[in-house]
Amino acid sequence: MASQIEIINLALTKLGARHIASLAENNEAARFFSANYEHILLSELRGHVWGFAKARAALPALGSTPAFRFAYEYSLPEGYVRAIQVGDYQPGVSLTDYRDNE
Repeated sequence: MASQIEIINLALTKLGARHIASLAENNEAARFFSANYEHILLSELRGHVWGFAKARAALPALGSTPAFRFAYEYSLPEGYVRAIQVGDYQPGVSLTDYRDNE
């Protein structure tokens, strides 16, 4: 798996900029990526369904009840970025698509 610096240097190559050896360097690219790498990474992970970033998880119910609308509350798994599917429900698909055709 590529390191954070390798990924940053690939981006800098695409931009035609000089590579960095460390985020601690005192130059514009190192300061930019030091401040923005995590935000850019999460944005890209949320913006696309990447095969390498998918995982299934069983969520244990919490003892508390949500403030409104639902009967159960669940804790999100560590490293959670976004939901692609919950049970038979896929976010972004109309619930009317799940009606039984009679």
